Amino acid sequence: MGSMESGTIGTIGVTLTVLAATIAVANFFLGPKYNPKEPPVVHPKIPFVGHLVGLLSFGLRYFEVLSTKYPIPIFTLQTFGRRIYVVNSPDLISAVQKDAKNLTFGPFVSWMSPRIFDIGDEAMAAINENTDGAKGPYGLLPEISRGMHNALAPSESLDWMTRTMLTKLDEYVDPLGSSQDGTEIDLFRWIRRAFTVATRKGYQARKRFTKALTEYFDDNGHETGSDLIKARWAGNVKYNVAKYAGCFEIGDLIGVLVNATPTFFWMLVHIFSRPSLLTDLQAEISSIVEETIEATPSGASRTIRSIPVSKLKEHCPLLQSTYQETLRIQTHNTNTRWVKADTLLADQYFLKADSFIQMPGYPVHTLPSIWGPDAQCFNPRRFMKIDKKQDRENKVKQHPASFRSFGGGATLCPGRHFATAEICAATAMFVMRFDVVPVGNGGQWKLPAWAHGKVASAVPPPAKDVKVRVSTRKGEEGVEWRWGYEGSVSKFDVFAG
Repeated sequence: MGSMESGTIGTIGVTLTVLAATIAVANFFLGPKYNPKEPPVVHPKIPFVGHLVGLLSFGLRYFEVLSTKYPIPIFTLQTFGRRIYVVNSPDLISAVQKDAKNLTFGPFVSWMSPRIFDIGDEAMAAINENTDGAKGPYGLLPEISRGMHNALAPSESLDWMTRTMLTKLDEYVDPLGSSQDGTEIDLFRWIRRAFTVATRKGYQARKRFTKALTEYFDDNGHETGSDLIKARWAGNVKYNVAKYAGCFEIGDLIGVLVNATPTFFWMLVHIFSRPSLLTDLQAEISSIVEETIEATPSGASRTIRSIPVSKLKEHCPLLQSTYQETLRIQTHNTNTRWVKADTLLADQYFLKADSFIQMPGYPVHTLPSIWGPDAQCFNPRRFMKIDKKQDRENKVKQHPASFRSFGGGATLCPGRHFATAEICAATAMFVMRFDVVPVGNGGQWKLPAWAHGKVASAVPPPAKDVKVRVSTRKGEEGVEWRWGYEGSVSKFDVFAG
């Protein structure tokens, strides 16, 4: 019996050795040939298919997993007939972003568009024409992109959008303080509904939403809409795809649903789970709150307190730092580029044409060399130490490509100013008006895990919602809260790469 077992084990060992040798020989003769200057190659544990298995298992998070295991500036993955270069160095990320001619995002727009939008061949032809603007400043996407960046830059137009959003938000915020015993809500679900009230109310499916937006344009609703809507409409008309305007607007809906809502959720959770931070923020915001006493029709008086949104930037650095730290810790995006031609990146690394570039944000956000020894920890005051203008004394100077939440280069998020204004303002109102405590778990906060596999989301939502009780703060009973809209409400410091 023992000799049979030994013989069987020996046979298995020989077989595995021969199989491994065969794979190694096949990989040597049949595998890809690399340029000596290409980034180091990370081979999969399972030959040939290992990286594919990893991508299927982890999605885009696979690049985070590998970057943690191999903390080097750049490395190469080989999948079936295609290379993927994973970039983890801020210096190299900057180099990628500067070479928009050879390292472009355009092909991915062409690939994603029919999967996001319900559009026809003529619309796809317009999208595919000079997608990345390499042939000059023309084409549907380059012109709409310029229009979006202009419309979403701090301006009276963006002020109007911000005021409209915050006024709509009141419809959901005000009822939270109406019950003496507080109101129980599923926090993420409530935020998702409240943040999209202006664009999503009554529409649950993509086709129904598209139909509603199409009717909006057919009824000339864009003529009284924001400059953003007008800019996108002008581009659609110029390139004869106006009938698809409603479809294209789904992109804005995705941005609202999958990024702003989880960011606001995580920010509230980080703040209300830290009593000392909450107290400090209340003190900071209190310094700008304006109070008036108004007479009611019955002759009684009521207290009106307002938060002047324009003052949040200059007078509430802790609030803005907490917002950016929330993004740093919670962002799990991956910026992508396509290598159009053989390229020598930073005069050092050869990148082969027709390959992918992946730049995962989280590994850069947790580099001790950039963020310090506590890079893995939530530090709400971290960005109060950072010099955004690179000219102030006693400040930490940060690498321009070290903050990836809004992307960078040609794909820098045009909506970053709007997102910052709406989330910081909404957070200030919550902090000043309400007590928020978890339901269950002895009233103790437990931060939920984040949901993996949400490809469209730069900031993943929670894997499980958090039920909380929202009640009016002691001393705020009977007080009416309002927004103060004097001055620009859209000018916030935004640290972006």
